[in-house]
Amino acid sequence: DLNTDFLLFYERSFRPHEANNSRLTPSFFAAFRRREIDFVINNNTVTTDSFAVATLFPVPTDTTDLLVPDAEQIRIQAESRKDRFKDVYKTIALGIDVPLGRRSNAFVQYVRRDYNEDWILQRLRQRTQFYVIQDSVDITASLPPDLVSQDTLTIDPAEPFAFYYGLDFFDSHDLTFAFQHRHMKTTEDFLINPTGRSMTLIYRYSKSSVADSLAQQVSPDGVPRDFFIEDKRPLTVNEYVGSYVERVGLPFNNRISFQILGAYRNIQLKESFDPDGGFFEGRFYWPMRYYIGGLNLLSGYPYFTQSGSKLLYTRVGYSFPVFRRMKSSFLNFTFAKMYAEVFAEAGAVGNFREIDFDDFDTDDFLTDVGGELRMEMFTNYRIPMRVFFQVAHPLNRVRLQRREAQELGLTVDDPDAPGKIDKVRYYFGCGFFPQDLLGAVQHIVQPRRLD
Repeated sequence: DLNTDFLLFYERSFRPHEANNSRLTPSFFAAFRRREIDFVINNNTVTTDSFAVATLFPVPTDTTDLLVPDAEQIRIQAESRKDRFKDVYKTIALGIDVPLGRRSNAFVQYVRRDYNEDWILQRLRQRTQFYVIQDSVDITASLPPDLVSQDTLTIDPAEPFAFYYGLDFFDSHDLTFAFQHRHMKTTEDFLINPTGRSMTLIYRYSKSSVADSLAQQVSPDGVPRDFFIEDKRPLTVNEYVGSYVERVGLPFNNRISFQILGAYRNIQLKESFDPDGGFFEGRFYWPMRYYIGGLNLLSGYPYFTQSGSKLLYTRVGYSFPVFRRMKSSFLNFTFAKMYAEVFAEAGAVGNFREIDFDDFDTDDFLTDVGGELRMEMFTNYRIPMRVFFQVAHPLNRVRLQRREAQELGLTVDDPDAPGKIDKVRYYFGCGFFPQDLLGAVQHIVQPRRLD
């Protein structure tokens, strides 16, 4: 199946209202969005073990047992499987946007989210091979092949096995109240290098139901049903988000910018994986997590580096023009201007239940530095586009590696311990609107939530 993203959006402005020498023009909007993501996971595992016994039973069968005295057995087990997942995310949103002047507006929105998943095992092949060593001589070739080797196709692609269809792993009713203030100076280059400030305050009340884990289903009437069913847990969550951005203009079209973002959910989420928990316990809590890592949210680190129910992020940058007027074109692209920026970021996530400043530790923060080239161009001479190329370097590679190893109960020197992340990460992208270049931060502070 193809991955799809369908959005239907309707907005209508009400009749303006005059009050206290100001005009209020509220607007109403409704939206429906359906996203479908299909992906396949291929997995191959190989295990090897050996043991020596006086009398060996390499492969017991229904008709005979092969006895090989004073021998060493080496057993190699291999498994190959193909799992197919299909996720469908449906969102219905209703909202009212009320301007409070030229620079501020208030916002109220109701959102209904319904997330479902299918899990189908399309292929499972298991193979076991025995090697028998007697007096340091490999005697496997002299033994019957069907007794020292097994190759079984347990699940055939023509008859796949469904663990579950349409698993309703997340439902949510969200009510959002937001206030937004923006004061952007209309300079010549404000679309690519803006000057001004913006502030966003959001409160969101959510009544959610999440699949805490999966339970094996037993059919009461003998009719085959899905192998697993969700074990739902109702949750009531209060979410608070605050963001402030200041961009100060300097001589010669230079800019210095400061940004701080804080987000808080009054809940302590389960870890994504609990070795002592139920099947898939904690896995389906991801819609309620904040993640750091990736473009413009600690760009030097991989996406989903860390997660939690609380987030604090800061960024400082300095931008300057490289080419204020570019008189060049390629095909139907006309290049207008180019700016460069150097930046530093710091961020941390937490999953505590209550705030305790005594537990505050600067080692919880990850930091990085980087640079970006940003260019404004036009397609067909009229349609504006923004293109960027970003390079970022993480400053806490060793600390992150040590922390990930400790979470797995390993030391850094253990062969199974996670390795260090890349020294440098690169990003490239383009878009028709300025918010297309903002990355994950824009998703968190966006009042009109349609995810």
